[in-house]
Amino acid sequence: MGKLGDAFVDNSKWKHKTLVTVALTFLTSSQAILIAWSRRAGKYDYSGTTANFLVEALKCVLSLLALAKIWNTDGVTEDNRVGTTLDEVKVYPIPAALYLVKNLLQAIIKKRPSRNINVQNFWLYVFGMVFNVAAIFIQGFDVVLNKGFFHGYSLITTCMIINHALSGIAVSMVMKYADNIVKVYSTSVAMLFTAVVSVFLFGYHLSLAFFLGTMVVSVSIYLHSIGKIQR
Repeated sequence: MGKLGDAFVDNSKWKHKTLVTVALTFLTSSQAILIAWSRRAGKYDYSGTTANFLVEALKCVLSLLALAKIWNTDGVTEDNRVGTTLDEVKVYPIPAALYLVKNLLQAIIKKRPSRNINVQNFWLYVFGMVFNVAAIFIQGFDVVLNKGFFHGYSLITTCMIINHALSGIAVSMVMKYADNIVKVYSTSVAMLFTAVVSVFLFGYHLSLAFFLGTMVVSVSIYLHSIGKIQR
């Protein structure tokens, strides 16, 4: 019975990893396309700082909704409560401010494996919102004041914001339940998909370097998968 239980847990974890990896690949693939589509006459009419703020706000809301579902089924526990201590929360502003340095997200997310991922996401996105508010005041305050917060927004802009928010959550899920190698492969495959789709949408021409890169990525994914199976 114990072996069957362990097998069931392993299978469940494998499905979870596969789901978040596929989701991240799809979201990353469509991300660049939505950004390109959101331009009008070769420029962005909307404010990038307000869009970034809305991305962080949406991720924060989605994390809270996921937590609410968990609270409803499992109740509030030490690992899924939003309330936290200064020692735990003080580390979140650093990766929130330096979000491009994504390796830092792993020093936080994997530090407490039992801590609910939605709680960690919530505090990370709260600080992300704070820094983006500061960016609005520094870079785009005049535009927001004169033209409004949502000036230049369109349906494509809204889709782009939703895509970025879901991508951020998917990245945190991959880093929590898989590893950084899976994230790198997922991003690489997404780049390939984006390039192929861009040929039909934007008339891009694929170079020899693209095909060589595709071969390298494909072989590395195959070798990585074989290594996992053998272990």
